[in-house]
Amino acid sequence: MSLTTLDVVVKVADITACSEDTTACFEDTTAWVADITACSEDTTARVANITACSEDTAARVANITACSVDTAAWVADITAYSVNTTAQTFLPKATAVIS
Repeated sequence: MSLTTLDVVVKVADITACSEDTTACFEDTTAWVADITACSEDTTARVANITACSEDTAARVANITACSVDTAAWVADITAYSVNTTAQTFLPKATAVIS
C-alpha cells in the first residue's frame, strides 16, 4: 500500500495535533504544579500566622497572670501596711524617763 499525498497531509496533521495536545498537557501540568506550590506556600504562611497568634495569646495570658500575681501582692502589701498602721496607732506611746 502506497501513501498518497492526502495520507501524508493527514499524518502530518495528526502529528501536529498530537504535538499541540502534548504542549497543552505540559502547560496544564506546569500550571497545576504552580497552583500546588502556591497552595503549599499559603498553607505554610497560614500555619506561621496561627503559630504566631498562639504565641501572642500565650504571651498575653502570661502577662495577665503576672499582672494578677502583682495585683495580689500589691493588695497583700496594702493590707499589711494598713494592719501595721492601725496597730501603731493603738500602741501605747513611749515616755522618756529623765533621771
